[in-house]
Amino acid sequence: MSTSPYHATMQHTFRQAIVYLLENEYKLVGSHKVIQMIADDIAELQAAYYRDAAQVPPGHIVWRGTLDEGHKPAVGRKAEEEPTVTAVLPLITDGDIAEKVQGCPPDKHAGTWSRERSIRRMVRLVNAGLNNPDGRQLLSLAELALLLNRSVSTVSGYVKEHFEQTDELLPIKGYVLDQGSRPTHKGQILRLYEQGMAPPDIARATEHSLKAVDRYIKDYERVKVLLGKGLTVPEISHAIGKGERTVLEYRNIVWEFHPDMASGAEG
Repeated sequence: MSTSPYHATMQHTFRQAIVYLLENEYKLVGSHKVIQMIADDIAELQAAYYRDAAQVPPGHIVWRGTLDEGHKPAVGRKAEEEPTVTAVLPLITDGDIAEKVQGCPPDKHAGTWSRERSIRRMVRLVNAGLNNPDGRQLLSLAELALLLNRSVSTVSGYVKEHFEQTDELLPIKGYVLDQGSRPTHKGQILRLYEQGMAPPDIARATEHSLKAVDRYIKDYERVKVLLGKGLTVPEISHAIGKGERTVLEYRNIVWEFHPDMASGAEG
């Protein structure tokens, strides 16, 4: 043990407070080494959640979101069971401020100009999450809606517009988790449908027949109606003659675009 008069002061740390709490308040019995390891993990988690403000650039936001594990999650996984990771996202940049100072160009409609800026910010946030050095963070439509201060339906429209202009399906959480690093055909078709794209356009964009697109949409709408009536996944599966895995996929897309339907819903 150190004989330095400053030794005690050095022990007044967050980590040591956790050790004391576990051993004295919770009366956790076990190896002191194990308790120290638990304290280390909690301290690391605290550091991940609450970044030093001096290390966060102006205009950026510390955001805790879903970690991309690189594979499709288990069927029925709950939100609280998802692995998470912290990212520092560029919410407002110097370029954003400069654009705002300059104002809307005289040859452009103010609403169009504002929407274009929001779409660029949305793409920037998604890409920043994906390029997060601590692990790929996946942002959902709802999270983007919060960050952009827009409705989920408005952000969904932004995603559609970005796709129409670039042919790039923005890798937001729902798309990526649909099937590892790439969405299923059904998932891609139904998300474009929810974003307001017409079935003939969906068929062309996804290289599917219009008949197949219409069939997916018809089944999806049946699932949505039955979810609204309070039926469970097994009950819907039996009612429409589709497997529970398919119904779960449809249900998750319904909840993604209509989060109000997920409130109080049963599995």
